[in-house]
Amino acid sequence: MKGEVFSAGKNRRSRQRGILLLNCVIYLGVFVVLVGLGFVLLAKFVAFHGDFKRVAGDITRTLRAGEQWRADVRKANGPIEISQDNWQSAFIIPQRDDSVIYRYDRTNVWKVLPGGTIELPVLKGVAECRFVRDEREEVVAWRWEIVLNTKKKRVVTRPRFSFIAAEPALAVETRP
Repeated sequence: MKGEVFSAGKNRRSRQRGILLLNCVIYLGVFVVLVGLGFVLLAKFVAFHGDFKRVAGDITRTLRAGEQWRADVRKANGPIEISQDNWQSAFIIPQRDDSVIYRYDRTNVWKVLPGGTIELPVLKGVAECRFVRDEREEVVAWRWEIVLNTKKKRVVTRPRFSFIAAEPALAVETRP
């Protein structure tokens, strides 16, 4: 009789150990699934953060370039001209010593400093760039329209910018 009681108690303990082991395996499986989902979400967040950081950098670069362009237009001391051919367009701003030229070559915008020997990259990755003359009653204004390229294939809207600057009155008065 003692043997039967002992074996029944041993059987109960092994069942309890088996149930505890099964609970541990289930909890471990749930933990692995949750950690896996957490890593997937973390990877998506890191990718989103990288995209956001890149777009914010593009916006900052474009705004700085637009402000520099406006400052150059305000320094003009003669009529501003546009030169276009099949592959590039140029926005020529006459200044005191020589002309400053903004040149667009289908992918980048360059600033050619007076003397024409130094070209500085103003914007890279530009999809479209147009310089538009906008004559008003007593003022000649210029509009610089920029559309940036994106690295994503599916894009709802491309980043578009438009900057407006007025020619100084002296530059307008010298027009024929």
